[in-house]
Amino acid sequence: MLLAGGGVVAQQRPAYSQYMFNGLALNPAYAGSQKQFNAMAVIRSQWVNFEGAPKTQLLSVHAPLDRKNIGLGMLISHENIGVHTDWSAYASYAYQIKFKRAGILSLGLQGGINYRQSDFTKLTVQAGSDPLLGYHRKSTVNFGTGAFYSTRKGYVGLSSPYLVENKTFNVEDDGTVTENREARYYYLTAGKVFELGPKVQTMPSVLLRLQDNMPVGYDLSVNFYYNKVLGTGISYRNGDSIIGMFQLILNENVNFGYAYDYTLSSLRNHTQGSHELMLNYRIRLSPEPCHTYF
Repeated sequence: MLLAGGGVVAQQRPAYSQYMFNGLALNPAYAGSQKQFNAMAVIRSQWVNFEGAPKTQLLSVHAPLDRKNIGLGMLISHENIGVHTDWSAYASYAYQIKFKRAGILSLGLQGGINYRQSDFTKLTVQAGSDPLLGYHRKSTVNFGTGAFYSTRKGYVGLSSPYLVENKTFNVEDDGTVTENREARYYYLTAGKVFELGPKVQTMPSVLLRLQDNMPVGYDLSVNFYYNKVLGTGISYRNGDSIIGMFQLILNENVNFGYAYDYTLSSLRNHTQGSHELMLNYRIRLSPEPCHTYF
């Protein structure tokens, strides 16, 4: 939820610009889908210079179990947005069905806890008599599911990582508190790597976000890789931003990414865009080199 003037506007789930490398944040079936240990840290600062804008930190870890068709993962996030501070921790389990020469289908589940602290005393309202105005804490649980199919050069995934529509609260301009519910999101992701030459690859990808009673949101993206060391890309998020991406692949283990969102909405006159940093560390668990495209 975002402080905007005297009111509060809902934004319940972060929109990561480098989603193609951040699969566990969208889909629990991504856990252990590649034969490697994978740890990722993401720092995102949205709508810089806009008061109350989201600031998000994410840590994810996942890996397959040795000689078993199982992947396990952990996702921890922290976000400041408006008067709210949110923490969440989720564990993921994925069962993998392997097809000879045809990729891996993973079916995943996740469950976890959310903790929110809200300091409504920071709001400037016309009336402050509502008993909920003040310092408020709330813990909730949630569950999600997903499917993820991948090969060495492509993937497609479908997920709903937060199925429970827990209660939330909005504060109106006059100080009254209204009750809402968390939105249930559905994500569809897909990407494919193409060889353009001996040392150049490209990967177009797409992310669809579906939410009840809301227009479909989508990111259309294309990334280019040079000599398996440098990556550049561009994305369009409908009605929101154009995104430039840069990736530095130091070796098969360490991968650094940066994204800048140029805002296209009416907020562009009040912000200097959004920044997102990503650090990815991978360790191979098989003779095959670590996968770095997604």
